[in-house]
Amino acid sequence: GWGKGDGKGWGKDGGGPPAKPQALPDDFVVDTEKAYTGVVLVYYKFKGYGFITPDDTGALPTDKVFVHWKSITSGDRYPSLTKDMPVSFKVQKVEKQGVMTLQAQAITSPTGESISVQDESD
Repeated sequence: GWGKGDGKGWGKDGGGPPAKPQALPDDFVVDTEKAYTGVVLVYYKFKGYGFITPDDTGALPTDKVFVHWKSITSGDRYPSLTKDMPVSFKVQKVEKQGVMTLQAQAITSPTGESISVQDESD
């Protein structure tokens, strides 16, 4: 029937919950001034977020870094990244879903220029 159901399905828990962010080791100290390079692993243009894979995997304790569109240095009306795009970024510690994790900040091209991927059609 159309009763209460099992709590699965259309709610925010349906379709498998999003993976929890990668937790930072308690002793990891973030150098917010250090610039890292990496490539865009995935970017969800219409959701405004994605992940960057750092080039130097030993420098950061996580193998991917969350990126939010507001952190992209861009003149575009809707800042965006594309898969496999090389980028430069800084990191900061943020709490997500009760876990301390890394978030990319000040994302630019590897040469420090602003990123522009705006379609002419926008």
